[in-house]
Amino acid sequence: MAYLTKKIRETILCFLITVSTYNLFAQSLEILDTASYPQRMKWWNEARFGMFIHWGLYSQIGYNEWAMEIFSIPYSEYYSFRDRFNPQRFNAAEWVQLASEAGMKYMVVTTKHHDGFCMFDSDHTSFDIMSTPYRNDPVAALSAECNKQGIKFGAYYSMLDWHHPNYSPVRSYWDTTERKRSPDSAKYFSYLSAQISEIQKKYHPAIFWFDWQKDMKNKQLMMTLWQQMMIENPQLIINNRLHASGKPGDYLTPENWIPIHGYKDNNGNNISFEVCYTIDRTSWGYNPYSRYFLSTRDIIRTLCEVASKGGNLLLNIGPKPDGSIQDEFKIRLTETGQWLKKYGESIYGTSASVLAPLPFYGRSTTKNNIVYLQVFNMPKDSIIRFPRLKNTITAIRLTDQPAQPLNWRLKANEVVITMPAGYYDPNCFVLSVETDGAPISLHSGIYFPAADTIRLPVTLCLPSKQNKPIEQGYKINYIELSAKDTLFYSFKTESAGLYKSVIQYSFNQPEKTIQAQITFNGEPVHKKISVPNRRSYVETTVSNVLLSKGENTISVTLPELDDKVIFKFEGLILIPYKN
Repeated sequence: MAYLTKKIRETILCFLITVSTYNLFAQSLEILDTASYPQRMKWWNEARFGMFIHWGLYSQIGYNEWAMEIFSIPYSEYYSFRDRFNPQRFNAAEWVQLASEAGMKYMVVTTKHHDGFCMFDSDHTSFDIMSTPYRNDPVAALSAECNKQGIKFGAYYSMLDWHHPNYSPVRSYWDTTERKRSPDSAKYFSYLSAQISEIQKKYHPAIFWFDWQKDMKNKQLMMTLWQQMMIENPQLIINNRLHASGKPGDYLTPENWIPIHGYKDNNGNNISFEVCYTIDRTSWGYNPYSRYFLSTRDIIRTLCEVASKGGNLLLNIGPKPDGSIQDEFKIRLTETGQWLKKYGESIYGTSASVLAPLPFYGRSTTKNNIVYLQVFNMPKDSIIRFPRLKNTITAIRLTDQPAQPLNWRLKANEVVITMPAGYYDPNCFVLSVETDGAPISLHSGIYFPAADTIRLPVTLCLPSKQNKPIEQGYKINYIELSAKDTLFYSFKTESAGLYKSVIQYSFNQPEKTIQAQITFNGEPVHKKISVPNRRSYVETTVSNVLLSKGENTISVTLPELDDKVIFKFEGLILIPYKN
């Protein structure tokens, strides 16, 4: 342990808050059973919110689930952790109850992570939970408890395996002197298939959540596995990490980032997706050193953001090695559940927004004949404005206090709502806009009805690479740009006007000056920009710009940016010059 303790100390001393992410950029989905798909996915598409759990031997190390590789821990030392794994405080009923109180509708549990250790009683390996002093099966307990409390149970399974002698390619580069192997891929596939069948028959998961499929390049074998799974459970839902292409599956799985506009097929129909996010922004597994957690407000607004694009949020916690769950998770999840008791109808069973997110600062979802406005910040004048619908509005109400309709009026191409004095929720409050039919937006794209400050965050842009992810920094969303990238904005304004344009950004080389080219309605403007230090987000005035009534376009590019510069683009602000 002295070796490991020294490595942890060395790493913690130089630790900068990061999250290792594996982003999947699939733009299409190969649904393998189209006949049963709508019926199988119905509950999943209505659920919108689930719990992800990363728990294993790595929880004892207290860094993250990749600790074995990160710290180059020798096999003999890492596998000795099973001799000390005895989570006497584990209580399946309490875990599932916490998920239920948080408003989560399903739970996905790590049955085997990359280290190859099985958190369940497996007939196909001795490297499992039954070889520990604990000698109980937590996966069995959680599956039974989920069934009892009405939560759907899901099984996570990593196809990467640092322990199995037949896994290929060999990844034990940190311990080649101790262990040399000649892997047999056919034997590993046999082991993999047997364990997956075992999990299905013993624990009856509603979801199978595969991970690290990048080495699984034999599509025929993977399709054979899929057929086996669907025969065993015709109602099973499988994510898109079954094969290296990231395409076969029932839904897409962006990790630790939210797709800018959701996903759509070639016909413009929404593709099911699930964003997996972790509350501890430094780790998926337990990390006692972390001080960087999503706040309750972050969780609620992230849930609104994902639901507004037609997706689910799978929110992760990393329990302690003793089986308990730390207060930072419990408090945030309980508070999120309290919010959902008031406003959950704007999340569960909803479809993607028919509106652009602006001009009200928030998000929007749709269900039946209702548009839900999820408002993050109350405007200074307590007036909520949003683009007019094609439908007739029959009433607008506070979602948590529906008895008394709100006062509202139509003004040109916008709806204007007068909010009652003193009403506010600092996390997010929700309004229900009731219409005479399925809501249809009057305006396509983003529409700004009033001559007010126009904020164009990165979440509203159309990147030249549609799959380029939005990253989340501390309270900041951004896209990393290269010289090859161009970002586009397209929006409508009610009237023409003169605006001051401001660019928001940061980059890692304060000694440099960068040339930005921003094109407003076809007119390019060149601006040299810089930063005072590598940690600052900067707002720099670009130029005055005349916006047209109706359609406006803006593009952003950095044509001379070199590869050593990490440029993070946050957005644009257009501030009107008022008469």
